[in-house]
Amino acid sequence: MCDDDVAALVIDNGSGMCKAGFAGDDAPRAVFPSIVGRPRHQGVMVDIPQDNDILYIVTSASMSVDALTHEQ
Repeated sequence: MCDDDVAALVIDNGSGMCKAGFAGDDAPRAVFPSIVGRPRHQGVMVDIPQDNDILYIVTSASMSVDALTHEQ
């Protein structure tokens, strides 16, 4: 593989927006809101063990922001 075929992935996890793209591009290829938290109520996340200590990254299409408690 030639070095010209390799592009570095750039991810900007900002406090309000996440942006992702490739080094050298003029603009990010993906931009979406940063919403991270834990489930507010038991049983909100189906098929995930409730004792799992995971933070969930949420897009507006997948869940209401009100379903999460936000971390400080």
